[in-house]
Amino acid sequence: MRCRLNSRTPPRAEPRERGRFGGRRPEPARIAFWAAVLAALIPLGVRAQSAGPQFNLKVTASTNYYDVKGSTREELIASRAQGRPRKDDRHFDGLTTWKVEWSYRYSSRNKQHFLDSVDVKTVIEVTLPRWTPPPGADADLVERWNKYVRALGIHELGHVSYARLATAEMKKRLSVLPSYATAQELRDAVERTGQQVLADFRARDAEYDRDTAHGMKQGARFAW
Repeated sequence: MRCRLNSRTPPRAEPRERGRFGGRRPEPARIAFWAAVLAALIPLGVRAQSAGPQFNLKVTASTNYYDVKGSTREELIASRAQGRPRKDDRHFDGLTTWKVEWSYRYSSRNKQHFLDSVDVKTVIEVTLPRWTPPPGADADLVERWNKYVRALGIHELGHVSYARLATAEMKKRLSVLPSYATAQELRDAVERTGQQVLADFRARDAEYDRDTAHGMKQGARFAW
């Protein structure tokens, strides 16, 4: 607002409401101008850097059983030994295997390449023993077996949790990847990040087995 100065009367100070622009309150025309500027910046890549890629995470888990037969402790142990799953030339009472796969789409803008979307698929398979007590089975044997299987299941759930944590960590690390000057640099960064996540959680998974003696310290021991 302008006021005419009078040589005899000093001008009255008009109250001003300060806003974010530091001076007078922003006028509608100025607000519209900055809105147009921001809207014009969105196609130039500002959105992609602030919003990050979209993620589609899919985790599937299944449980397989191998049958154990017998009516005595010795028969159960012998039958279990024949059906136990195998991994790395070793046999285990229970076993959890998991794999994480990923795919992605990317865009290029202003000579920069960045992720648009990422699909992460995790497949978990748990294998456990299963015994159906025959009629007249010893009640103490049934109780001990059930206690053993429960402890074994709890141990395997620990492995399942590492697979799920690896999936979440994959999203966390890929979501903060910056843009890259070339598509190959972006592809290398995604692959490097994914493999590092797998290596980290494979190591944690193995450490979990060492700490629990493959579940025996958690009660997964059918020998007494």
